[in-house]
Amino acid sequence: MTRTNSIKVVLAAYAGASVLAACSQQAQEISQRKTDIDRQKDVQMQMVDNKTQELEHNVKTNKQLALQNIEEQKKALAAQNQALDAERDKINASAEYADQNLRDQAKACKTTIKSNVNTAKAQIEDTAKSAQVQ
Repeated sequence: MTRTNSIKVVLAAYAGASVLAACSQQAQEISQRKTDIDRQKDVQMQMVDNKTQELEHNVKTNKQLALQNIEEQKKALAAQNQALDAERDKINASAEYADQNLRDQAKACKTTIKSNVNTAKAQIEDTAKSAQVQ
């Protein structure tokens, strides 16, 4: 081989090695970029999972608080309902007592009126008899 051919072979080998090195470096850069993308994907996925868990926890907590609030309101309403029922019973008993008292008073008044009428009639009859006798 001549010196020119040797130089050409060396240069060709060097050029081939350079191309291979460049390709290898490019492949390494591509691989690194893909790895970075995968890491970013993992971070983003973890962020989504974390946020989802946080929001699910918030929903569950809010649901429990709302249900507890409803139960407390139901108990308060039940207590108010019982108090109102007791008040209604007192009003009914008081009204019944007042009605009975009024009926008794009316009966007593009617009895007094009848008695007064009978007494007045008897006096009239007595007066009429006295007037006839004289």
